[in-house]
Amino acid sequence: MKNLIPFIFILIYSIPVQSSTLSPQEWICLMNKAQPTYNDYFSRTENDKFKHCAVSCVLGFQCGIVSTTKMGIFKEILDLFTPGNSDIEDLKANKYGIDLVLKHNVRDQKTCDQKCKSRYF
Repeated sequence: MKNLIPFIFILIYSIPVQSSTLSPQEWICLMNKAQPTYNDYFSRTENDKFKHCAVSCVLGFQCGIVSTTKMGIFKEILDLFTPGNSDIEDLKANKYGIDLVLKHNVRDQKTCDQKCKSRYF
């Protein structure tokens, strides 16, 4: 099953990802914002699915949907080969956070938090 996870979550993400590489602008945004955003949520809660949802939502409106999707996919692939825990439910939570930006036009951290809390708490 673990070997199928990369293919499964690519199907789960219904966003067209045109390239497997990130542009320099995408890398800069993600490198500047991803770790501080994750650290902020990590310090506030133990709820892993909430963190996946909220971080994906926040990075989605800050760095873009496609780059955030790529980062989430990359992180789960990395977890397949490291001590991390690759989990399909993490990918579903990422997708929900991205959908908040894509389908519901969420553009602020407070709304990301509220929507993700209502789903994962």
